[in-house]
Amino acid sequence: MAPRTLSGVCDSFLTAVNQPIQLAAAAELVRLAAPVGSAGRRAFTFGKLESIYELAYLRIFALWEKLLEESFYRLLCGYTSGGNAIGFQPTYTRAATLAAAEQMVLNGRAYLLWHNPNVVIARSQKFLVSAPHELVLSSAVNQITRLADVRHHIAHASAGTMQKFHATTMGLAGARFGPRAGRFLRAYTVHPVSGVQTRWLTVLADELLSLANQIR
Repeated sequence: MAPRTLSGVCDSFLTAVNQPIQLAAAAELVRLAAPVGSAGRRAFTFGKLESIYELAYLRIFALWEKLLEESFYRLLCGYTSGGNAIGFQPTYTRAATLAAAEQMVLNGRAYLLWHNPNVVIARSQKFLVSAPHELVLSSAVNQITRLADVRHHIAHASAGTMQKFHATTMGLAGARFGPRAGRFLRAYTVHPVSGVQTRWLTVLADELLSLANQIR
């Protein structure tokens, strides 16, 4: 029997991320198609468009956390990454099922958080030897932390999250975008890979897609 790989969960992530991006793009098209002064144009104000971008980004980051969790449990069941088997730390052995892998990691807790790259790296090091969650996330800690800070500001909108959000947009775009993350996510920038004018929502999503492809 051929070894099981992480390609399935990674492919599902790639497909799912397109849906919130397409939602934001569809909202832009509806606004453009609606005649000036019409009820449709008035319904899609800039503020509402920014809210749609924020909801889209929350969905994208939730999918990223789900990918990390589901792929980690599969590694504990002996799935391979990049064609390579992943070794276990001496005190752990392969889980028989995904449910058993989940219980191994939860260790009596109701849930675990997956947004913090340093926490996920430490979790990987506890169970596995040189697993992709450790190697890939270690190479992009600052990048993932910035992406998480955008997510946190959308979800909590506190003074503390705003400060980190401003630091993130200054680091990425060299500017502040006010209190709403949606204004930043809707703004255009030059895509670092394609060189095409692209909204920040897509640029940040593409960063997560690139990391997911490295985990597979």
